[in-house]
Amino acid sequence: YRSHVIGFRVARSVIERSENQDNTHQEEERQRMEAALQANLARIEWIKIPAGEFLYGEQKEKRQIEQAYRISISPVTNAQYKRFIETNPQHPVPGYWDATKRTFAPGVGNYPVVNVSWEDAQAFCRWAGLLPPSPPRCLSG
Repeated sequence: YRSHVIGFRVARSVIERSENQDNTHQEEERQRMEAALQANLARIEWIKIPAGEFLYGEQKEKRQIEQAYRISISPVTNAQYKRFIETNPQHPVPGYWDATKRTFAPGVGNYPVVNVSWEDAQAFCRWAGLLPPSPPRCLSG
């Protein structure tokens, strides 16, 4: 049984440079993450979500984002996912793609990739230099 997701976005933690650099590991991790963002294998556009308070949902509940992060502006597209598929010829293509040509139909390159499993999304994230996402959940608000 393969569970499928409708589409997925990717996010990255943002490790801010602290004034107190006594944690060498944290600085190395920040530099590694910045290098991965610079390489941008999948050509993902990012937006930074700052830490701080925000209003959530229709009831305008106050919530807190503890650590800043970056999230993709849009869900991962067929064209972005194809870059992953091209460098991983053993990885199966989504069910609606042409399995022989290993590509999607003309005109849908900028549409969100769909019919991929949770494991497929994790493999894409590892390839792109992103941390694999946490278990799926519905987002609302």
